[in-house]
Amino acid sequence: MKLKSISDARLAASGWLLPSAWRKHFGGRAVAVFAFTIKSLQLIQGFTAYAWVWSNRDRGICFNPSDMELLPFVAGLVMLALGQALIRISYTAIGWTKVYYGSKLSEHIAPDMTLSSEDGAQLMYRSLYKPHYVGTMLSVWSFVVIFYTQLPGNAWFIASFLSLMYSITAWVEDYL
Repeated sequence: MKLKSISDARLAASGWLLPSAWRKHFGGRAVAVFAFTIKSLQLIQGFTAYAWVWSNRDRGICFNPSDMELLPFVAGLVMLALGQALIRISYTAIGWTKVYYGSKLSEHIAPDMTLSSEDGAQLMYRSLYKPHYVGTMLSVWSFVVIFYTQLPGNAWFIASFLSLMYSITAWVEDYL
């Protein structure tokens, strides 16, 4: 899990810090290839987390619903819904091209974050710092909250590590 997260962070950093290499190698498809690569690595991260949980449980991945407590379950579902809504708001407000560094990887996208109108998604996007990263972190932590009684004791470390990686990526986007 850790190696995939580091690879994902390095890939994101390369898209931000070395956009000319991506443009040179992939041309007009640089944004689409970058988005596909990031999404593929996120799927690998999810599968790796699933396999890690499975390998650390006596019963494998079979969760027992009777072991779940109602309050954490509901809180986790709310966190998951909110996280996914924030990710969707980001895509709606600025589009997938800008979410995946279109301003750096494509010469046809303006680098500034100008929004054409003030609809709800755009207002929410401007109100929060990097809502797509906040949404991703909420989604990751939601699973820890929902299944906390059944996950290995160090599951919080994986969620913390992923949150740190997304925070570093946001910092790279702002300051490098």
